[in-house]
Amino acid sequence: MANTKISDLNALTSLASVDLVPVVDTSEAETKYITKTNLITTLGIGGSVDTSGVPIANDIARFTDADTIEGRSYAELLVSLSGQAGADFNIPNNIAITYGDAGEKVEGDGTDLTITSSNLLNLTATTDVVVPVSVGLIFGDGAEKVESNNTDLTINSGVDINLTATGDVNIPANVGVTFGDDGEKIEGNGTNLTISGNNINLTAVADVIVPANVGVTFGTGEKIEGNNTDLTVTSGGAINLTATTDVVVPANVGVTFGTGEKIEGNNTDLTITSGADIALTATDDVNIPANVGITFGDDAEKIEGDGTDLTIIGNNINLTPTVSVVLGGDLDLGQNTIIQDPTPTGDHTFNGPSFTGTSGMALALFDVCILQADGKYDKGDGDAEVTTKGMCVLTAETFAGDASTGVMILPGSFVRDDTFAYTVGATLYLPLTAGPPPETIPPAAGDFVRVMGYAHSARDIFFNPSPDYLERV
Repeated sequence: MANTKISDLNALTSLASVDLVPVVDTSEAETKYITKTNLITTLGIGGSVDTSGVPIANDIARFTDADTIEGRSYAELLVSLSGQAGADFNIPNNIAITYGDAGEKVEGDGTDLTITSSNLLNLTATTDVVVPVSVGLIFGDGAEKVESNNTDLTINSGVDINLTATGDVNIPANVGVTFGDDGEKIEGNGTNLTISGNNINLTAVADVIVPANVGVTFGTGEKIEGNNTDLTVTSGGAINLTATTDVVVPANVGVTFGTGEKIEGNNTDLTITSGADIALTATDDVNIPANVGITFGDDAEKIEGDGTDLTIIGNNINLTPTVSVVLGGDLDLGQNTIIQDPTPTGDHTFNGPSFTGTSGMALALFDVCILQADGKYDKGDGDAEVTTKGMCVLTAETFAGDASTGVMILPGSFVRDDTFAYTVGATLYLPLTAGPPPETIPPAAGDFVRVMGYAHSARDIFFNPSPDYLERV
């Protein structure tokens, strides 16, 4: 049949009714209504037209063939049009497609496309949802945005970016998370996690927990590790503490060294325990404050200084040097005395004063010697006055010959030689031949007699020469 405009139809009305058929002229953008009888008459349909069925309000007439018209809803009409259109299907600006009760809506304004949903907006694509290069997804007022440039994916946020995943957030091996200008980076390689940066600052408000038997290593050799009981600090060299204030060790907790040495305090006393020696290798003085002492044992023995005097307190103070005790000043005994041990501890030893002297000839051990005018010591001999009178000493060692130096024993000493066989208490005299002093008095006229001391025991003598001497007549 021929095309006919709505304006050519008879008996049109603008009022919709279930008894009327809507007629749409898309060229004139008009919709009018006509009864079925008038529509058939006006169009001059040569045959019968099937108009069976009950019309529905707002239906649009559609010829399915030359003799049949059926009513189509707007939704059905849109489906038919979208399937048959050979070009874009345009919906005018600010006209939307709504779904259900209009809670979901798709609408464009010639610039932006707005998809509105009263609840969720579900994408159920079976392949990728492709967002063009340099076009982003914006959230809220635009402060948050996700965008890609075919190389990098950029996530912008006005404040925080919150990840609320219920499982792991997986970053591929050898791909890191960088901060700022990439100077700081966190990256894993499937085995190790590497954190790179200048300073790495931990600002946790609670503990940073490292698992038991897992350590924090530094470089290639230093490590800190705990096993739920002990904390082990391992170093390939020194462990340097550069604290600007005290390093505080709790009371009754010590610092141990090896298996036997320990330093511990109890808020009052500091205890240094050693399985053997405590060796101080300071290159300068070890300073102990004035009026603070070093005590020994139960505090009965003590060494203390007051900034002027040094006081040594004890029962017996035993000095056992392997050479000499050298005094830089006077030894003030006060009202006390020096007590000597009359029984030296070993063969060829002595207890008493001594000095370093020079010999005028070869001398044997424990020879009686007399000081000569040349300042040297020769063997004492009661046969002549020159080798009898004057300062008298005993040799404490052998002298090889003239001008040899060595230790000489002064009067007031106890001398031991296990080869001595004296009568206990016997008086000893200047010998007539070289050697120790004998018990026998020189017998002949012209001999000089001078007392050398006394036999304290068969092997020990008290060497104490008399300044006096006599010549027998």
